[in-house]
Amino acid sequence: MTLDVHYRAVELSDYSATQEVVVEAFEADGEVTAAYLDARRADGCVLGEWLAEDLRGLIAHIVFSRVWVERPDGSRHEAAMLTPLAVRRGRH
Repeated sequence: MTLDVHYRAVELSDYSATQEVVVEAFEADGEVTAAYLDARRADGCVLGEWLAEDLRGLIAHIVFSRVWVERPDGSRHEAAMLTPLAVRRGRH
């Protein structure tokens, strides 16, 4: 079986659909994770987000966010964090 999956950057019009995937993928913690994603977007911390889709619709959503890692001396190092990574149930 050949999979016809396409990957593309998330657009503003995709936000509702990506929220649905996050809620579904994280089950009991889905609403909390979706709220976290909204906060990262609102704070301007999202470096990039992409989705995977096929003819049946959205399969998965991935986000890279800006974070800072504190060093032992108290200084901070800028980094990127992959979160959340959400895949619809049954599409893993």
